[in-house]
Parts: sequence; structure tokens; C-alpha cells
Amino acid sequence: MTLYINGTAIEAEEGVTILAAAAKAGVRIPTLCFLKDVAPGGSCGICEVEADGQRVRACVVKVRKGMRVCTDSEELRASRRERLLQLADGHRFDCEFCQRCSDCEFIRVLNE
Repeated sequence: MTLYINGTAIEAEEGVTILAAAAKAGVRIPTLCFLKDVAPGGSCGICEVEADGQRVRACVVKVRKGMRVCTDSEELRASRRERLLQLADGHRFDCEFCQRCSDCEFIRVLNE
């Protein structure tokens, strides 16, 4: 089926999430809850996108034929920034003792 991500037509299989379809098409959508050994999808809120004019979490919403997805806008960046600040506020940042220290997606997304 065809859907549109940031104005580009892409093909995706029925039943996959927006996050999976975007990744297969080479479009990066930041996410934290989809990491191994972390809370289940949908809990971090970082992968929020606009799909057919509605804000949704890309890791849980399935694609639909003709769907139009925007992954990057000023509003989405502001929303992600706010959510990241909330997550960072509750984070210990004991990085030297963390098993993800050398490959930390949280720090990578914060830096973005």
C-alpha cells in the first residue's frame, strides 16, 4: 500500500506501524521506548508525528492506504523537546555505571 511520509510516496505492508514503515524507507523518527529492555512501545512519547492532521505515536499507530505523515515540524520538535526535558528531569545520569554508557540512545536523542 502507498502512504506519504514528508510528502514522499512510500510502499508499506498492511499492519505495520508508522515507525516501522518510516524506518524501512530510511526516515528516522526518534524513539526511546522501542529500545531493548525498556518499557513497551508508546510510553516515551518521543516518536510523535502528525498523521492525517492528528498527532499520534508512530510506534503504535498502524499505516493506512493514502495516509499522510509528517515527521518533522516546528510543533513536533517543540513537543519532543518538552517531553525530553520531562524525561531528563527524572533521569539520574549515572552514565558511567549504565550498561548503555557507550551506546546511549537517550543521550543521542537529547543531543539532536
